Amino acid sequence: MNTVPIPVRKLCLLVQFNLSSCPEKGNSFPSEDHDAAVKQAAKASGLLPPEAVTARTITVPGDLTMAAAQDVEFATCEGEPANHACHYDYIYSSDKPQAVLRCLVSLANVDGVTALRIGLHGLELIEGNANISDHELFAKPPPYTYGWRQRMNFAGMLAGTLGSIAAANIFGCVMNRQGAAKKIGAPDGSVVPTSAASTFEYYKKDGVAAPTVYHLYADNADTASSKPYKRFIDIAEVWRKSLGLRAVFLLINASPQAIPAEVKTAHDIMDIKKRHAGAFDRPGAPPGDDIWPVNNFYHCNKLFINNYGRHDLAIKAKATAFKWDWVGLGPHAWGCGCVQVNGRFLGWMRGTKEGLEVADAEMTASVGHKVET
Repeated sequence: MNTVPIPVRKLCLLVQFNLSSCPEKGNSFPSEDHDAAVKQAAKASGLLPPEAVTARTITVPGDLTMAAAQDVEFATCEGEPANHACHYDYIYSSDKPQAVLRCLVSLANVDGVTALRIGLHGLELIEGNANISDHELFAKPPPYTYGWRQRMNFAGMLAGTLGSIAAANIFGCVMNRQGAAKKIGAPDGSVVPTSAASTFEYYKKDGVAAPTVYHLYADNADTASSKPYKRFIDIAEVWRKSLGLRAVFLLINASPQAIPAEVKTAHDIMDIKKRHAGAFDRPGAPPGDDIWPVNNFYHCNKLFINNYGRHDLAIKAKATAFKWDWVGLGPHAWGCGCVQVNGRFLGWMRGTKEGLEVADAEMTASVGHKVET
């Protein structure tokens, strides 16, 4: 029986900010009209119609960690119009100069990068700027052609995934059902899902498994000026090899949609020709729950790398952490990603506890320091 969890078509993005650099206004931010700000940002940027976005403010006591921000109750989705793309929660600490921008993205209507850009532009207006920064500075994706190569890639992807599911069901009793556990020296009895057979094993008890673990990273004064993105990719490739993952999955930007692609190594994602050559579909919205029963077994032996790009904004708030979380996606979907906000490089990794420990020390040293687990 397939008990692997099926994610919903919602993406939760969180960016944590230190407001110490804007003390004269930081205390007044919660009183600003945040809903009007994101609607103005959507309209001014031309990224979405204003009616497709909503926002509210929330104030909570104590230290506003990313975990605390994600635990804040979400707004109800009932009554949303069909074209509703994103709801933004601007969460503030009542005791410390901290804030978290939390974006709940409807992936059927918009991609995560576009949604995040609107939320960040909204923060520019909340800080008192009359207009948003030039949205045209954000790089536009190069032209993409869907042809026979991409069709063959899709056929290969589907055949390989279905074949792995069939093999795990027929020959599972004689296959490795612990995944990479032995390879990485995980404790006896651990399952580190890196194949269809080990993914079935990981969730075999009624689909109950340990929740996804995240590690969040940020650069520091020693690492900020020495190509943090390249170092991040270097460690991602080391991590992929350590887990024995077969390839790298990525999404090619086609805002407000995306193009799925597969390349051999983490370093290949830096080559636009290799990204396009590895694509296996037309631009579209991410898959829904009808696709994930198969998709789960595609992702268990790939490393998903997600680059959210550079965002240069007219804000004084300092970004300190970033998290990407597809709601309901289990830890078998190994992933890492990054974003750069006003020059600050922020990264994340997701997976099982044992699987993340393999590369944690290297990633911490490479990016700068670990912000939160």
